[in-house]
Amino acid sequence: MPELRSTSQAVFLGTILLASLASATAMFHTGNDPALRAGLGLLLLIAIVATSTRLGVAELMTRTLTRRPPRRFHQLRRQVVQLLDEIKLLNAIAEDRNRGFRSREKAEQELAAIEGRMKE
Repeated sequence: MPELRSTSQAVFLGTILLASLASATAMFHTGNDPALRAGLGLLLLIAIVATSTRLGVAELMTRTLTRRPPRRFHQLRRQVVQLLDEIKLLNAIAEDRNRGFRSREKAEQELAAIEGRMKE
């Protein structure tokens, strides 16, 4: 990460960056001469890139977007997901049994098998 700068310097550089962006936007909407537009666009692009690198915007963006703490406890996570899936299945079978979509005997056998797997 870039070294810490004084607040006034950061505000100054940020102001330059915003002014450059506003100028670039205004120039592209009002300019008629293609050569003048290309030249001013190049100058504004240089100002924007130089200011953003001094502020550390690019490095801050890459660190913010790519840095994520690594996951831990993979096996525990997998077991919890499995347990939740079994609970959802239990609820679905119990609902089917209560509504009469499954026979009581088969539903009870399936519920007992699922409960046995959950206890393992």
